[in-house]
Amino acid sequence: MIDSSKTFDEKEFLQHKAFVEVMAKSFGNNTRSAVVTYGEKPSIKSNFDDSLNITYFLSVVQSIVKDDVNDNRLDTAINMATTDLFPKARPSAAKLAVVVTDGSQTSGPNALELQQAFDASAKAGVRTVALGIGEALNVEEWRSLVPRKEDFLQIENSQDMTLKIRDIAKQVCAAAEPIEEPTCGYAMDIIFLVDSSDGIGIENYDKQKSLVISIARSFGISHNTSRAAVVRYSDSASAYFQFEDSSSTDKFERAIHRMSLQKGPPRLDKAFDVALAEVLPQARRGIPKIAFVVTNGKQNSGEDMKALDAASELLRRAGVKVIALGVGTEVDLEELKIIVEDEEEHIVTAESYSELILNKENISEKICEQAGYYYGAFTKCPRVSLSSLLD
Repeated sequence: MIDSSKTFDEKEFLQHKAFVEVMAKSFGNNTRSAVVTYGEKPSIKSNFDDSLNITYFLSVVQSIVKDDVNDNRLDTAINMATTDLFPKARPSAAKLAVVVTDGSQTSGPNALELQQAFDASAKAGVRTVALGIGEALNVEEWRSLVPRKEDFLQIENSQDMTLKIRDIAKQVCAAAEPIEEPTCGYAMDIIFLVDSSDGIGIENYDKQKSLVISIARSFGISHNTSRAAVVRYSDSASAYFQFEDSSSTDKFERAIHRMSLQKGPPRLDKAFDVALAEVLPQARRGIPKIAFVVTNGKQNSGEDMKALDAASELLRRAGVKVIALGVGTEVDLEELKIIVEDEEEHIVTAESYSELILNKENISEKICEQAGYYYGAFTKCPRVSLSSLLD
């Protein structure tokens, strides 16, 4: 993320672009890069896929023009990267944000404190390395914003960035830690009912997939712990991923990233039918069963359409807890209540898919709590190994 405002002059901006080019070339073919500039507004100048061809990526970086505006809103750049860029990252690849800044940010009525923006990004699994240019910034404040104090590097000036490229690259590599460990200690069989209809669009579809992956990571997928299945629905529905395929979290992530957008009008009732007939028979006895539904609360009408209360009731009668996630400003809450049998604690709403990315930790916790109730747990307990010695 590079500052495109008047904070830095044209010469310094060119040096920042040169730094990005050298960094991209230094990591080789296993690393993909993207670029976000920020001034009054953030802008994604290059996506991760652009760096598959390094020559093309370098040409994109060279073509970036300085905005030269007064405002510099780093908070908006962090949010854009968190909600629009990183959801498209590869499964099992470390997600790193390198921020180039002089430590300042323009205040405004809707401006986030940088701590809030950094925290939201961290919750989404993004590790940040900050490069502070100049001596005017507050070193202690910036060290408190990043996960470890070593993740903040103070650079004397813009030219010094390229001269210290080895030290910076070394720190970026050190920040590439493994994907987060599972945080939910309860085994479960969870069915994701994923909206793949016309109304969602490819960008929101990618964010929906990112949410599904994040939830799966919080449980840890394997044959012996939590297992996952996916039903994709539009005007038809099909079992895209089955419980028996749940050998690892990595395998699940790769499958979700390959899952394409179907399009067509939404028929959630068909998704419930497929979950009941084709997925649930593979579920394990004595293990909590949860269906996580992503919907705008509406579905397309048709002659063969089944009422949502009837379709979801069959699943609930089979012992499945249904949790509904309603997305959008026109969500029909009454329809969601029908899906979950009036249990409002099983409803999560968000105005946008971007909001989901920022709140996915809370969603994972809600699902984990429902699994815990099955086992009779009334308090949250960390994952432990327990041995009992009986006389």
